[in-house]
Amino acid sequence: MENSARKLAMWGWIAFLVGWFLPLAPFAGVIIGYVGRGNYKGTAFESDFKSMVRVFWWTFIASVVSVILTLLVIGYLGLLLTSIYVTVKAVKGIIKANNAAEQLNHEARKPDVTKTVYNDEKVSTRSATSRSTSNDDGDIATPIAAAAIMTSDSDTTRKVDASEDSGTFS
Repeated sequence: MENSARKLAMWGWIAFLVGWFLPLAPFAGVIIGYVGRGNYKGTAFESDFKSMVRVFWWTFIASVVSVILTLLVIGYLGLLLTSIYVTVKAVKGIIKANNAAEQLNHEARKPDVTKTVYNDEKVSTRSATSRSTSNDDGDIATPIAAAAIMTSDSDTTRKVDASEDSGTFS
């Protein structure tokens, strides 16, 4: 699903850039923005689709005002600034969509390590990538970064700091 959202976001931003050569192309970009905004809620690309819609309407309004102001010559500056704005936003959108896809691919390759967390004598098992988990009683265990993991080493017990940043033993 994320890959199709990425492709759709890329095509939407490309449509804005093609607007330099085909003036009706940004309309395809805003349509992609509206479709993607509804279909890909909650994904990493939701903000891209919202941005497409916002960029289109701000650019449309600025272009109309600039065309009217061309009678006073200042409108040409407005058209130039509007063109630069939409180009910068489209290029940044393409780069962001590409970077988000790389980040998602990188996170998908991380191993899923499961640890046992002891919290008030209640045991729960969690994935190392999860933020918090609940045990059978419905209580929420502390986040893995602040939790202490108890491990048994023959007859001795030691406390292991589960901080993702330090990874130190105490």
